Amino acid sequence: MAGQPLESYPGSQPALLHYGSRIGVRSCAEQRYIAAFWGEGDFSVEVSGFHPLRQDAADPATECPSEWLLLQFHSHKHRGVVHLGDQVCFVRELGEKRSSKERYAYLALEPTADGTMELVVERREVSDSCCWTLLHADGDAASPLQSHMPVLIRGKYNDCLALGSHLRGVSPARASGRHLICKGRDGRVPELRFRIVKAGIPLDARETQVEHMEYPAPAILADGDLGQKSLAAQEQMLLDDLLFCLQGVEGAYIHKSDTAEGARFTIEIPAGADVSTAQFLQQMMPLCNHHSFVEMFVEQQSRHEYGAVNHALCSALGELLREFAMKVSHLEESLQNGELSLAELWYRSQPSMDTFALLYRVTSHVQGLKGGAVLNGIEEVMMKTGLTSAQSLCEFLLQKASRPYFDMMSLWVYEGRLEDPYNEFFVSENFRRDEQTKRTGPAADFWQKHFTIDERAVPQFLASS
Repeated sequence: MAGQPLESYPGSQPALLHYGSRIGVRSCAEQRYIAAFWGEGDFSVEVSGFHPLRQDAADPATECPSEWLLLQFHSHKHRGVVHLGDQVCFVRELGEKRSSKERYAYLALEPTADGTMELVVERREVSDSCCWTLLHADGDAASPLQSHMPVLIRGKYNDCLALGSHLRGVSPARASGRHLICKGRDGRVPELRFRIVKAGIPLDARETQVEHMEYPAPAILADGDLGQKSLAAQEQMLLDDLLFCLQGVEGAYIHKSDTAEGARFTIEIPAGADVSTAQFLQQMMPLCNHHSFVEMFVEQQSRHEYGAVNHALCSALGELLREFAMKVSHLEESLQNGELSLAELWYRSQPSMDTFALLYRVTSHVQGLKGGAVLNGIEEVMMKTGLTSAQSLCEFLLQKASRPYFDMMSLWVYEGRLEDPYNEFFVSENFRRDEQTKRTGPAADFWQKHFTIDERAVPQFLASS
């Protein structure tokens, strides 16, 4: 699995980047992101952030230190595909203000008292100090920039962004990070190589494989028969496999097969490997399978024909999937730092196993349904569970999914308007009766003749009230 080219994965497409996109800048050496943390009146710029997964870009109160806007330096339109050789600005969005000077803070070079240059993030007019040129780290010719390409980010004095010394006196989450400096021009130096990836979506594990190809993993992960490795080495190799499977990607020893009920993951351990480790991993397979099914459900029932209730439910499930993707990225970070064991993974995965087991029950129960039937299905699952945490999760899904339904009900009750583009509401318009009314004239029972009620589409919580 490690070292397999990106193009060899079925259905993979180059991830082109566009101006105006929200992005993260990922170090190829440390697998951490350039981030700007606010404190003591200004920003601290360092390489200690995690993959930017914030979805609600309209909410300025949601802090995401590693998320940047990628803008053109010479244009105010900020449109089109980003190319190697382009001059760009990296921008932190500070909220909705009247002018760009107040709204944006730019990553820039600033001279210090001793004559050196330091990196700052400040509100300022756009100048050469904010200009960065994107170059392929391996010297390839100009082409559209893709998220798997290693790049050099060159400043106005021809030096490039690079990793500096390790951070000291910071929070534990940032303790393994490095200072960001602007020094050096050699693309062969790992500390100078970065990748620009899209924010708001989980990091594609296929892009991580390209990095493993360029910077070989430790010897225990490189090659050879699993059964010939030490028990500790086997554990690390299988953990690496498992983390990819938790993102829906097939591993070297954990294989993926597509079924009518979604993907199924199975372990195939070669002869001589530790059986107890394989048995332990087998207990993690339900989490992989349930996560895969929920992803399939979201992809399917987000389609137009499944209606507003399903769209709202899939939006809520998407929030939970993004939280899980963030958790997996933290586990990957722990593995790379040598801080993750099977026992630690099992302990940290228990809440996720319970959550996705319940999400699997909910999604499999309401698959293919619409409108009030979806709400009834969620409530039925909630009534059959006795755990307080499970009931709270079902209530969260029910509240999110029922919002479009209550919007339709409010319009119907208070304004007499039927806004039901997906035919989900329990009241439907009888167009045949409408034609009869036009021929026979107005009648006192107009509402009874013009509209009908489908008792089967009434949610249980409304029927009982």
